[in-house]
Amino acid sequence: MEAPFTRLFLTGVSPVTLDDVTSGFNIGKNISLRPTFNRMLGFTTDEVIEIIEYYRSNGMINHPTDYLLEIMTRWYGNYLFSVDDDVRLFNSDMVLYFIDNYLNRQKLPDNLIDRNVRIDYGKLRHLIIVEKDKNKTFNGNFGRLKEIIEKGETSAELQEGFPLEELVDENNFISLLFYFGLLSIVRSELNEQVLEIPNETIRRLYYDYIKKGYEDTGIFSLNLSMYSRLMKEMASKGKWKPLLHYITGLMQESMGLRDLITGEKSIQAFLNVYLGLSDLYIIHSEKEMNMGFADIVMEPFLARYPGVKYSYLIEIKYIKPQKGQKPDPGEIEQLKAEAEDQLKKYSADEKFKKNLEKTTLIKLMMIFSGHQPVHMGKVV
Repeated sequence: MEAPFTRLFLTGVSPVTLDDVTSGFNIGKNISLRPTFNRMLGFTTDEVIEIIEYYRSNGMINHPTDYLLEIMTRWYGNYLFSVDDDVRLFNSDMVLYFIDNYLNRQKLPDNLIDRNVRIDYGKLRHLIIVEKDKNKTFNGNFGRLKEIIEKGETSAELQEGFPLEELVDENNFISLLFYFGLLSIVRSELNEQVLEIPNETIRRLYYDYIKKGYEDTGIFSLNLSMYSRLMKEMASKGKWKPLLHYITGLMQESMGLRDLITGEKSIQAFLNVYLGLSDLYIIHSEKEMNMGFADIVMEPFLARYPGVKYSYLIEIKYIKPQKGQKPDPGEIEQLKAEAEDQLKKYSADEKFKKNLEKTTLIKLMMIFSGHQPVHMGKVV
C-alpha cells in the first residue's frame, strides 16, 4: 500500500510544531533560514513596483509610484530571513491588503494595518507574564520586549526548533518572534544574529504588547478616550502640555514603574510606546539628524492625515535619583542648556525640515529624575 503522502511542504507554522505535534513527524526539515528560499517569503521591491504599475496602466491608481512605494516600504518592508542573502522583502499579505483597499476607493486605506497580520497579545501573554497566587509579574521575556523597543534591535542564536516546554527560554522566545515576522535579520555577529523591528506596522504591534503588559500586571494604564482627545489637540492646535502632563502624571502615580525606569533609554522607550499609540504621528527614536541623534521625533503622518499642523522634536535628559534628596538645581540648569543646544542643532537638519512640509515644529525638552519629571519646556 502506498503512503498517503510522499512529499509535504508546510508554510505558516512556527518550528515548535515540528518537534511537538507528533513524535512521528521527525523527518521534517526547517528550511526557513536557507538563502535559497528567502525570496519566496515576500515580495521584492521590483515586484511591488510591478503590481503598482499594472494597476496604473489600467487607470486604477492615481498616486505616483514612488509615493506609494515609500509608504509601503515604511509600513510593510525591510524583511530579511537569511544572513546569506541581501534582498529585503515586503510582507505580501500587507501589500495586497493595501492595494485592495486602495483600488476600492482610489486613496490610502483608513487603517494601514491589516487586522489579519496582528499577532494577538493573548498568544504571547503566557510567555511574558508569570501568574502566582493571583499576582502577575513579568519574566525575562518582557525585558527582551523592552530591550527591542529601547534599542530597536536585539540579538540571539536563532533556533531551528524547540520543544514546547522550553518556549519561555529567552533565546527560544526571540526565535519565535522572528518566525512570527516580528523581527528581521540585520546581520550576523559570531554565532548570533542581530535582529530588528522591520517596519512601522510591527513597531506598533510592540507598542500594543507593552501597553497591554503594563495593564495586565496593574503597573500602568490610561484612559484611551482622553488620550485620543489630547493627542488630537496636540496635532491640530499645538497644545502639547495637556497630553504630556497627563502621561507623566500617571507615571508619577504608578509605583510599579519605579523598578522598570532605569535610565534615559527606559524613559525614551516608555514615551515611544505611549506617543506611538496614535496613528497621527510616526515616532522615530534616535533619529540621525545633523550629525547627532534626536531622542524622539513625532513626524506627522501627512499622507494619511494632511490636517495635522504640528510636528515635535523631544530631547530627554535623565538624573539618577538619590534617596531622600531632590535633584540639584544646578544640574537641572546644565541639562536644560544641553537639551536646548541639541534641539536647535537637530531642527536645522535640511532633510528633516523638508519632510515636515508646512507643519509647525515645536521643540521640547523633558528632564526626569527616575520616573519623576522635574522639568518640561518649549525651546524657541
